Order: sequence, then C-alpha cells, then structure tokens
Amino acid sequence: MKPANTVLLPLFNIKTAYSPTETVALTFPDEEYPYGKTKQSFKDDADINNIMARYQSTGMIDYVKENAPHYGDVTGLEFQACMNKIIEASEMFDALPAHLRKRFNNEPAEFLDFVQDDKNREEAITLGLIAKPAQEAVNVPEGDPTPGKTAGAPAQ
Repeated sequence: MKPANTVLLPLFNIKTAYSPTETVALTFPDEEYPYGKTKQSFKDDADINNIMARYQSTGMIDYVKENAPHYGDVTGLEFQACMNKIIEASEMFDALPAHLRKRFNNEPAEFLDFVQDDKNREEAITLGLIAKPAQEAVNVPEGDPTPGKTAGAPAQ
C-alpha cells in the first residue's frame, strides 16, 4: 500500500488546452542560406506592382513575349483518344510483375519500344510478353482416322 501523502506523477506529459504554450521556431543558419531560400535577384520581377506597371505601359505581360504560342492541327477528340491510349499502355505496363518492369527501368516507353522491335521477338517470347506461335495443325486425311477415334469426331 502507498502512504496517504504520496502523489503519483504520470510517465508522460499530457497537453491540454490549459497547458502552457511552447514556442517552436525554424531557423536557417546564415552560412547555409545567406539570403534565405529564395533568390532575391528575382524580387522585382515577382512584385505584382511592377508587373502591373509594365502591363499598363506596354499592354503586354513579359512572359508572353518569351514563349511564343505554338498551334497544332489537333481536335479535342484526337487528343482525348491519344491520352486514352497512353493511359491504357501505362496501366498494362503497371500490371507486369516487378522484375519485368525493372528490366525496362520502370519506363513504359522503353517497354513499348522493346516489344515493337522485331529483333527482340525471341526474348519477348522467353519473358512471356508475347504468346508463342501456334503449332501448325497436322492434317489427317479423313479416310485414315487414328486408332480408337472415328473420323470427324471431336477430340476429348
């Protein structure tokens, strides 16, 4: 039994809404990051006031001049069909066992290049990526059935 005057202290500290607050701060040493994590040389380029002042005087936003528009003759349906093909190919690649994905550096594009090259056909068959070619069916003349089977009878 414990004496009546003893107080048991918990083994861990429980925080409540009434517990004193602790100040936590993240500091960066000046040797590693002398100017913080941002480059100060871009300060004026990123200032919205400077961007709007240039826009009001020229009527153009600067980055538009650097990156000229490029247009292609592609409809939305063609684009969607191509995206669906890419998704389908990626899903098929992801369904492969891990050792096969590693063989192609986890890149679906390398896998597709490998499978489409006729030089790699034997290795693809060995890896189980392409089905073995079917054996040519042996034609048996109808007048000479094999023993124990009748001509034209389905195989069991």
